[in-house]
Amino acid sequence: VKHQARACPMETTPVTGDQKQDAQSLVEPEILKDSETQVEESQVQETQVEEAQIQEAQIQEAQTQDAHAQEQEAQAHEAKVHAFTKEQVSQSQAKVEGQLQTPQDPFGTNEPKPQAEILGAELQLKIEPLLQVEEQAPTSRSPEIPSLSTSFVPTVEGGAILAVCVAGFHHLRGNEVEWIFPDEQRLTSEELNEIAILSMPDQAHLRDKDHCFFRVGQYYCISCFQQINASDVQGQKTDITRSKVQKSVVAVSSKPLYGAIHFTMSSVTDAYFRQGVFEDTSILKSAYHQLNFRFKAMNIDTTDEIYLGVSIQDFIMKFKQKSLVLFKFMWLEKRIVFYGVPASTVCNSILSLVSLMPNMVPSLAMGDTVKRDPKDENCIFSLPLSIFSKTYLAPYVAIQHIDDLRKRDSLLVGSSNMLYATGALPCDLVIDNSLDFSWKLEDVKKARKLTELDKKFIDYVIYYVEESLNEDNAGYMGSDAWIRLMFREYTKHVLSCTVDGDYGFTKKMTDFNEEWFQRWKTTENFMVWQQGVNPQAVVRGTKPVHFGNNVPSILEIFQDKAILKANQLQSQWDNYWKSPSQSPRDKSPSKRSPQREGRKGGNTQLETRERALSSSDRKDGGRERKLSVSREGRERKASATGEGRERKASATGEGRERRTSVTGEGRERKASATGEGRERRTSVTGEGRERKAS
Repeated sequence: VKHQARACPMETTPVTGDQKQDAQSLVEPEILKDSETQVEESQVQETQVEEAQIQEAQIQEAQTQDAHAQEQEAQAHEAKVHAFTKEQVSQSQAKVEGQLQTPQDPFGTNEPKPQAEILGAELQLKIEPLLQVEEQAPTSRSPEIPSLSTSFVPTVEGGAILAVCVAGFHHLRGNEVEWIFPDEQRLTSEELNEIAILSMPDQAHLRDKDHCFFRVGQYYCISCFQQINASDVQGQKTDITRSKVQKSVVAVSSKPLYGAIHFTMSSVTDAYFRQGVFEDTSILKSAYHQLNFRFKAMNIDTTDEIYLGVSIQDFIMKFKQKSLVLFKFMWLEKRIVFYGVPASTVCNSILSLVSLMPNMVPSLAMGDTVKRDPKDENCIFSLPLSIFSKTYLAPYVAIQHIDDLRKRDSLLVGSSNMLYATGALPCDLVIDNSLDFSWKLEDVKKARKLTELDKKFIDYVIYYVEESLNEDNAGYMGSDAWIRLMFREYTKHVLSCTVDGDYGFTKKMTDFNEEWFQRWKTTENFMVWQQGVNPQAVVRGTKPVHFGNNVPSILEIFQDKAILKANQLQSQWDNYWKSPSQSPRDKSPSKRSPQREGRKGGNTQLETRERALSSSDRKDGGRERKLSVSREGRERKASATGEGRERKASATGEGRERRTSVTGEGRERKASATGEGRERRTSVTGEGRERKAS
């Protein structure tokens, strides 16, 4: 009634009391019904919410109980291991100190062991418990997938690995960090946002698996990206609205151990995705502790483990001679950009290039905290060169960093975004997937050329790398360690030639390209190196010549191989003829029948067959020798015939030449005489005519 009155304010018809009662009798039952249904619906909703809260509380309680039980089991196991270790160490110390009584040995076999063996036994007793694995694995949501948490992993605080996190793509919120361990907030919100963006590189959706290495502030990140079908996910699926699920497992490190960390994280990521339950992160927590324990116990300065996951062989086979061009151009502190898809190829190329510089990777990992021995080769030659004190090194960058990169004078970066290849970032050199080198500055054209000795050196490296990739010739030569050694020697010879002549330019530097050397002298890393090096020690350690003079050329390698093969064949031939000699009658097959010999000597049928086979072998040998003799005779006959023909042709040709020469001389003489007679006759006639006219 009120609604109608508001809708028709101009009506002036009066409403009677009976009409009001009729209207109320019609409206009030409907209002009561609506209110009752609303109350019932609200009650149902409240019960549903209460039931959901109860279920959620039960699930959380069950999860906390499971986590508490697993934690108690791990603590109990850790206590057992530490108790066992302590007991074994105390026993070993007691044995060393002579506190334990040794049994009497009447035969004198219990001799005192050397101190080195005793210390080795103590060390083994300390390490063995850490390598033991529990026989009963803790319960997991996916029992068919083995979990890394089944092994004893000591907790290490303050290690190289700062955190392990999982980043995903949400259809509404975009890239975001979904989970991080440890729980305490070590990274800022800005750093987490940057990790979420960089952990999924551009065009990564084109592949099921990929990885990339990038920098966030002062930290170094290793991302392992994968995408699987949504139907393979076994856990919560409320946020899944697409057919594919894309996630990245990221390890945040305080040291640039990119390849070594990826070597472990790749297998961890595979196991994490195979289990299909992304809520179960126990395997990632175990990986965090294992990596910290591993890198804390590892001596980075003396081990090759930091080069894991970086294949220099692939880099050399990919770029061939251009690998040395890139190595030398890196010294000049220019702006170099690698572009390619997938992002892993770009990152691996940059890491391989950096690892060619002697002692560069250990130096980046340790910083300036390690004191070196003055007699150490790295200290004598002041290696590595301080290239990356000015050059910004980032194996992968996104388009969001292009403004910051424009402000830098020197950089070595990689990206899978097409804008970096099309010139959006001013740079000196761009390398794309097709190995096309786009040089943006023409003035470096002379500096990038390789000399003949440079080509000789890199061809020598390429040859042995190709040989090592063959399974039959696999060995140390051509391996990653050998390649690093070759580039170390090359670098040492460059520095030795530089200091020879009081840092001045000498004729020896023309072997390395004069233009390149003059440009290198203007860089900051050259000035820093010049201040910290001892010229006398450098020249005393390495002869100041190009390292290409110390390696054979490819032609010399093939000649040596041919000579070696010929010597082997000659020795086999000599050994064959130096075997115990027998008379021709003995070598010829016997005229007696095998049956008669078998009856006379009592030999079996098997021996008879063997003799028959041996006689056939001898016949074949005689035939081969006969064929060889006949071939030699034919070759000699053909040689003699050819020589005779050549002599005959030579004699015939000489005779023809002599005959032609004599005929020509006669013709010339006759023509000369005829000409002289004509000239005389003409002269006499002319004189007579002149006299007559006179």
